[in-house]
Amino acid sequence: MDKMYIENEYIENKNLVHHIVKKYKGLEEYDDLCSVGTIGLLNAIKTFDAKKKIKKSTYYCVCIRNEISEYFRTYKNKQLETVSLSTEIVGDITLKDVLKDDINIEIQTLSKVNLRKVLDSLTEREKRIIEDRIAGKTQVEIAAELSITKQRVFAILQKIKVKMKNLFLEEIENK
Repeated sequence: MDKMYIENEYIENKNLVHHIVKKYKGLEEYDDLCSVGTIGLLNAIKTFDAKKKIKKSTYYCVCIRNEISEYFRTYKNKQLETVSLSTEIVGDITLKDVLKDDINIEIQTLSKVNLRKVLDSLTEREKRIIEDRIAGKTQVEIAAELSITKQRVFAILQKIKVKMKNLFLEEIENK
């Protein structure tokens, strides 16, 4: 494939990367996701087959999203052994995200017992959604398995976030 063609396609379509990355705002550094999205775009440019009846921009968007999703599944630490301010608690949500920015907390870790208390407060459906997110499943995949909409999965994740925030704040106040 011609290097000039790849470069021109990249220049013409790089805004797709920025448009898609905006949807992941707050989950990861913007520049990091742009880099990952750019890899997806370049792979899409190299693998696009005009013989197939699919719009080029649609194919590019799918490849960019897939590359970002793979990044989250592969490179983001999903372990809940130690809960620190930067540890992911639910999918891509960290304890820092759960707590208000204006609260000055000197706490670095919470015990597994406290994490267990949070998990015990969740419904079976909420636990299943957390387990699936930690396992790397997307909201779309979870929604399909539970026969609910992606929006409902998102709403449940937001509800879990509020529960966690309240339990962690309560725990911190009791210390």
